[in-house]
Amino acid sequence: MSPLTYWNQDLRRRFPTHQAALDRIAELEELRSAPDSTALRVLGLTPRETQIVDFIASRRHVSDERLLIAIWGSEGVEHPYNTLRVHIMNIRRKLARSSIRIETIHGGELRMDADSIARWKEAARLATGGER
Repeated sequence: MSPLTYWNQDLRRRFPTHQAALDRIAELEELRSAPDSTALRVLGLTPRETQIVDFIASRRHVSDERLLIAIWGSEGVEHPYNTLRVHIMNIRRKLARSSIRIETIHGGELRMDADSIARWKEAARLATGGER
């Protein structure tokens, strides 16, 4: 199977109707234009990693399933659990020098303590030029 054929099949599976594709495009445009856009990079994290940490910090603790759906949307359930674990591993490595910690608690939830949340919010504020 050629890569183009595979890509077309994947698109048809994800967006069975034209309206579904338009809805996803509108959702992505809204994310791009939002002040806390996924294009934001904080402390050397990728935009996706920044979005993950921001989501955890805004809720203090969150389950893996809820995080997958919040970050990847309805496609979140299609992303394997290991994808999230790799992102978390990379985030922890990059944030270690900033003393911002993400802990895994009983039941698989991810949590940030109050000090880490405060450090994260300050780093995000500085990354946006004090607008956040």
